[in-house]
Amino acid sequence: MLTLSPRLMACARLVSGAGCCCDVGTDHAYLPVYLLQRGICTSVIASDIGEGPLQSARQTAARWGVSEGIRIIRSDGLQQIPKEGVTDVVIAGMGAETICDILEHGDWLRRGTNLILQSMTRTPLLRRWLSAHGFALYREIPVQEEQRLYTVLQAGYTGEVRALSPLEEMIGRLDGTDPLARAYALRQAETLRKKAAGLNRAGKPAEQEEALAAELTAWAERKEQTYAG
Repeated sequence: MLTLSPRLMACARLVSGAGCCCDVGTDHAYLPVYLLQRGICTSVIASDIGEGPLQSARQTAARWGVSEGIRIIRSDGLQQIPKEGVTDVVIAGMGAETICDILEHGDWLRRGTNLILQSMTRTPLLRRWLSAHGFALYREIPVQEEQRLYTVLQAGYTGEVRALSPLEEMIGRLDGTDPLARAYALRQAETLRKKAAGLNRAGKPAEQEEALAAELTAWAERKEQTYAG
């Protein structure tokens, strides 16, 4: 049986199993193969913009004997993906700007599609975009791979547009009882402090970065004390 990296395993945990899952930017199609092997989905779509990754996807599917269950599609984001029958969409391993651009061209996602998103950079931007376009964040799973910390988001369209606070943009729906979630928040605070130090050296205001770093640290420490108690 195929095993997944921590990031992809977290994505798999959030797949609903209600129907067909589309993995956008599938690369080697590890996630679709895993979903079929475990019986989480009876059919999956593996899509990518490049022919090279799609060839790798075909080879992976053949190696693990699940070629019949995978539909491999060359697509620019969601543009060539069938609009009917897809219950889950996974977009992982990309920058937040790219993910937002892909979602921008997927109006059919507003029909109840379960979104599983994992950005490699600028996750606060992704959270802000989702909330500004009527998508609710339902759950986040923090993940560590080697020395890096990530978070996998589950979202769906509700139509409710709201502005997130700076703290909400940074931690979203992370559960503070999870040590990895607290570590994630502290890592974000550290990044903000480094940015603030650079701004101070340049003679520019850094009060916002310093204040948000303090909020993140307080959130992590408060959750730790609550959990310990």
